[in-house]
Amino acid sequence: SVTAMSVTETLCLGNDFDSRPSGTALGWRIRVDGVAAWFSNIAVRVPLMLAIDDIDAIDDASMAVVAKLSEAALSRRMVIVATAHSGTHATRFRHMGGSHTLRALRADETRALVASIFGDAAGVEMISAWVQELSEGSPRVAIELCQHLLDRGLARYENGAWVLPVSLSGLHLPTDLEQAILSRVDGLGARARMLAQGLSL
Repeated sequence: SVTAMSVTETLCLGNDFDSRPSGTALGWRIRVDGVAAWFSNIAVRVPLMLAIDDIDAIDDASMAVVAKLSEAALSRRMVIVATAHSGTHATRFRHMGGSHTLRALRADETRALVASIFGDAAGVEMISAWVQELSEGSPRVAIELCQHLLDRGLARYENGAWVLPVSLSGLHLPTDLEQAILSRVDGLGARARMLAQGLSL
């Protein structure tokens, strides 16, 4: 999958590639066509699915590759699936094919998601209820909250099974996603924190 990073970087085409079409239009187009052809040739031999997370955050060069591949997919064994919130790239991708708005998970579906991570460990019902309340049915947030439990050492894998808290009282768990994220940031080392601060600008 491609998460807010250039496909061209993934294929090691060099750091001199300018992801903006202005200035070096011909060279930029040649590179885009080359990357798209690389994926298209694979799809001739084997079925190919490209999963792109946060397509609204990818750069212009990667979006141009996606546009080329969307055209090629009509005659290839290829399907492109992407998630998006909003933005120009998201709108452009929706025009290339169909779109589907995902509904929030129901409580039983959140329970199934949590159980897919922790199994049927004792306390999974309690954890699922907490996750459902804070995530409001968002799968991404639910997974982030499960990761928070792991980072805090509240969920542990011992002797081939998961061990979960028997009670949430006194654990000082976050009351919303923002608190969970801030807690993870607080646990970062100095260099990791500096990198995160730079990426957030």
